[in-house]
Amino acid sequence: MKIKKLIQSAALLSFLTGGGLVANADSPLLQLGENSSAYVFADAGLTWCDNIFYASNGQHKVDDFVYFLAAGVVGDVGKDGSHHLNFSFKETFSNYVDNDDLNSQLANFSVSYSYDPQKKLRLGLFASFTQFAQNDNVLQYDSGSPEYLRDLIRRDQYYVSADINYQISSRVSADIGFNYYNEHFRNHRDVFNDRQTFSIPVSVFYQVTEKHHLGLSYSWSHTEISRTSPYNNYDPGAQDSHFFGISTKGALTSKLTLRGNAGVGFQSFSGRGWLTTEGYYHIPNDAHSTANFTLVLDYSADKYRLALSSGRNFNLGGQAQSYTNTHVRLNATTYLSLHWYLSAYAAYYYQEYSKTAQHKGGDDNLVSAGINLSFLPNRYWRLGAGYTHIRDVSNRIRDFSSNSITLSATLKY
Repeated sequence: MKIKKLIQSAALLSFLTGGGLVANADSPLLQLGENSSAYVFADAGLTWCDNIFYASNGQHKVDDFVYFLAAGVVGDVGKDGSHHLNFSFKETFSNYVDNDDLNSQLANFSVSYSYDPQKKLRLGLFASFTQFAQNDNVLQYDSGSPEYLRDLIRRDQYYVSADINYQISSRVSADIGFNYYNEHFRNHRDVFNDRQTFSIPVSVFYQVTEKHHLGLSYSWSHTEISRTSPYNNYDPGAQDSHFFGISTKGALTSKLTLRGNAGVGFQSFSGRGWLTTEGYYHIPNDAHSTANFTLVLDYSADKYRLALSSGRNFNLGGQAQSYTNTHVRLNATTYLSLHWYLSAYAAYYYQEYSKTAQHKGGDDNLVSAGINLSFLPNRYWRLGAGYTHIRDVSNRIRDFSSNSITLSATLKY
């Protein structure tokens, strides 16, 4: 590792840590009445990663230091009332020490509103906009050109949801929702597909105990997939999926909560085909079903918390590939003392990609784990140090592994 890089990074870390402390001290919480508040915040940090492009070939594996600065605002209005509004905005500047062509400025915005008059009807609304600049070893497989091997994928995500809960009787309630998701790739559009998804979930619950409900659920979603480019003769078509099953939610004990569902999922594609000189070649409808489920267990005690999540669901890759994703993740957090906080996670994802005329199919086994130690001297700011490991073993694309270490100074909110 180059001495120049170490000197630059040490100087940056000293500046970032000091800057973070000053920003935190100068950003007190602003009370806007009894139930409303707002504040601005500033984050700073430094990350070293040994494989910034998720490359598998040793000669293309590149390490670098990335320092980031972020600023934003958070607001909370009507927290204890029947009308509750929450919003946040954050702008993050990421800069690479050696690969400055990868520098990015990314926005993250979200707003949520809930209406709960403590009567039969409850309403929730949510909207968000998020920008990403991320590594992905798909580029390693699809192209050997240097610009693909040494670049990040930049994309924007838009999400809107609405949820309505209605108490039909003393023990029976109904949930209905609407979700809209849009993903837009800003570069490498000859490789990745934009898409937009509409979904409607419906559930009817029966109150089994005072704090636990059991019910029946159905959901439908429709995804429109765009071509990678106007010059590509492959039309990815559209995807429809359905789910039928049983659902459960609520508290099992004073410390343990459970939420999940189990049933059958059905997926089908339409409109996929090739445009040839002889005309349009239609690819037969790719339809199949499988057992689907989601499970979220949350255990909270005085000084620690454990959260287990797992599931098996249909999904779409960035290249319009159909795959079934089975995953399990465990999060653990604990307060070591009044000012020291420790968190860790471990996750495993098994992704089965379907074989089609456009995609060869295959499996990915993705393992990820991380640990983070935080120091919280007061209510306004936090210092942290963390480590993350990611590994993918695949017979679909090339294997890769990545390790990263992060030091940060950030507001606690």
